[in-house]
Amino acid sequence: MYLENFRKFIDYFGQGRKLKLVGFMLLSFVAGCLEFLGIALIYPFIIMIINPETVANNQFYQSWVTFTCIHNTVINALIIGFFALLLFVFKNVYMILFMFLQSKFINSWRQSIANKFMKYYLFASYSDILKSSSADKLYVVSNMPAQVMSSFLMRFLNLITNSIILFMVILLIMFKFPVAGVITLFFTVVSMVLQNKYFKNKTKEINVNVNEKSKALNAVTCEYLDNLKEVKILNGEKGFYNNYKKLASDVCNLNAYCEFYITIPPYIVEILIVTALLFMGAFVVVGSLNNQSTMVASFALIVAALFRIAPALNRIQTSIINIGVGRTFMKALISEYEKCGIADFKPSEVDNMAAFTLRDKIQLKDICFSYN
Repeated sequence: MYLENFRKFIDYFGQGRKLKLVGFMLLSFVAGCLEFLGIALIYPFIIMIINPETVANNQFYQSWVTFTCIHNTVINALIIGFFALLLFVFKNVYMILFMFLQSKFINSWRQSIANKFMKYYLFASYSDILKSSSADKLYVVSNMPAQVMSSFLMRFLNLITNSIILFMVILLIMFKFPVAGVITLFFTVVSMVLQNKYFKNKTKEINVNVNEKSKALNAVTCEYLDNLKEVKILNGEKGFYNNYKKLASDVCNLNAYCEFYITIPPYIVEILIVTALLFMGAFVVVGSLNNQSTMVASFALIVAALFRIAPALNRIQTSIINIGVGRTFMKALISEYEKCGIADFKPSEVDNMAAFTLRDKIQLKDICFSYN
């Protein structure tokens, strides 16, 4: 169902943006590669600082010495450490620029969706635009595209980026420490399955109600503010205000529950990451009892890897939950698109001055009206 909704969304609203979407996925892969290289350089750096003799006969080290013409192991270690630092700085600058371009892309897309519906409401025939209230139109133009883009598409791109980073880091651990890598993978899978089984369904259920209540609140707000004269005539301020306050309270409580469930996963991930660190640390210690420098370097590599896994896993979990939230709004947006028939809609522009020029008189015939 997710793929079907996403496919429809791209077909209906993705004109001219499909290649850019693929481009962002490629940029995400580059981010994962930078993460892999940055963490990978930590291990040789620490080994060369603590016990330089262990790398003297290493083939890669000999190639490095031939390239740099520097035979001092400590100096070479400092050069590698400097490159690792530069790589991390470059990676973070890259990610800042990546997030800026992504934010600009998402907001531009959101506005184009709002423009599409606004154009329909302005140029459609009067009988067509009467099918929905002004409040519903305002909700579709202002709220729904923003919710879809921030909750679904933005989170979808974040999910891809962090999934690639997570995969590259786990791949690095498995390459150097297969058993520790399997343990990390196990804890990652367990964390995702357990959390999605409960939190994803719970937030989805809440957000269906949020969508319905928010739409009702938006309709009531517009109706009351547009008809203040009638409210005064009916002396109904108190009744209307109480109705508004009740709807607003319901929306507020539902949003509070939703935000509460979204904040829980990071704490669960933290427990699992610390547990994984203890298990992997035990395996490293047992496997490196006779080589203290290797043990320290291995443990440093694992800590650095888990330091990157934890936030990536948190962002993945948050993205999955928010994608479930955004799917509710996406389905509603797709439904509105299909109901309006925007795919086949062709605006009929007329010369307003010519169409409404007064000629001689305005005559009304056979007009009847009465209140019930």
